[in-house]
Amino acid sequence: MTDDRSLERAARSWLETGPTEAPDPAVEAALLQIQTTNQERDWHVPWRTRPMNQTTRLLAGAAAIAVVLLGGVLLLRPGTGTGPGAPTTPPPSSPTASTGISPTGSAQAILPLTEKFTSARHGFAVYYPSGWMVKPATKSWPAGQPNTWGSGMNDELSTGTARFSGASQPLAAGQTADQWMTTYANGADTSSWQAVTIGGQPGKIDYDGGPAAGGTITPGGVMFDAVVVTGNRAYNFNMDGKLDRTTFEAFVATVTFDPASAVGPVPDLSESFTSTRHGFSIDYPSSWTARAATAPWPPGTDGGTPPDPMLDMFTEPSSTTTFVVVSQPLATGVTADSWLTAYEASAATMPAACWPVPDNMEHGMIDGQPAWIHGGRPECSFTEAIVFAGGRVYELTAYFPVGGAPTDRGLFDALLATVKLDPAAADDSPTASTAP
Repeated sequence: MTDDRSLERAARSWLETGPTEAPDPAVEAALLQIQTTNQERDWHVPWRTRPMNQTTRLLAGAAAIAVVLLGGVLLLRPGTGTGPGAPTTPPPSSPTASTGISPTGSAQAILPLTEKFTSARHGFAVYYPSGWMVKPATKSWPAGQPNTWGSGMNDELSTGTARFSGASQPLAAGQTADQWMTTYANGADTSSWQAVTIGGQPGKIDYDGGPAAGGTITPGGVMFDAVVVTGNRAYNFNMDGKLDRTTFEAFVATVTFDPASAVGPVPDLSESFTSTRHGFSIDYPSSWTARAATAPWPPGTDGGTPPDPMLDMFTEPSSTTTFVVVSQPLATGVTADSWLTAYEASAATMPAACWPVPDNMEHGMIDGQPAWIHGGRPECSFTEAIVFAGGRVYELTAYFPVGGAPTDRGLFDALLATVKLDPAAADDSPTASTAP
């Protein structure tokens, strides 16, 4: 990390002195290195899982310089959202950001940042454009571990051409903000990092619009990476794709921090389960026990409660949490809205806070589909998500004792984030395979 940043600064300094072409040997070496090196994309600068030696770093820097000199300025274009978003109330002055520069050089506007995402794991909230996909983190970000794309440690908001990612971790006992920054930089001097305001707090940009490596949300894009420490917690925010710094700053300006709400480490979800009865797959902790359903959930009936045989059930032997999943086909003519309306009316005796009307339920996403979430309070005894796909309705529920502590929301969201819906594979016959 240190050498990559130093090389970037050296390259920028070299360019600013006014050269018009790169030395031929450097260009040839860089092109050779590009042709023979596998391209990867990880999360924190230098965004690779394997460390680069000094020679490779120099060649990569030469390649970047050659691209700038030989290819000219990269012109960025805005993208459009592809997925549904959860409606929320926008901030008083929701910013409108630029997503890039058009070929004529005029700024083009991204959709206003009107939707609010609250991280149940990392203790922050941020506004984003309507239509972007939401993928909550499934793991904590341990101290000393690189924060990488695809690791599950980041909350991710994305469209086809840009992605915003965020993660956080607590400071070590007695560690100062400056000490954390130095550790994050692998001992490098951070005084040259540019200042940026993140959620009203002073942060620093440690990677400022340089090329994003392979694995980015869209090839040919750039990347911005920034860090900030507040409330004894360090936060890392990143954007990659077809965007500019104005866009990145617009996003981080909407951030609000709630470090006290950040959850502790959640068990790694290292085991996989595929339901041959209900048509889905999910990852769960290795310490849990999985039991496959042996009966269908007939349309027009209430879903069972543990240990009903219609449930795919996951239990933690050392806790009182039981997580279950069940699905059924929608009856002819029944829509998602009408099903939800009937479902809400089926529990008239439940506290209103536990069983609100669908419009007042929390909105989320499961495998790219809109989800309705309710419960999550001691008097409810459950936290539940409902999602529709392929003519089926799915209930995913975490049960806990009435009056007891609700299931950790970070764990609940992490489980949901691993779900893959496969309604075509569901089996509603009276008997079906029980193999997990």
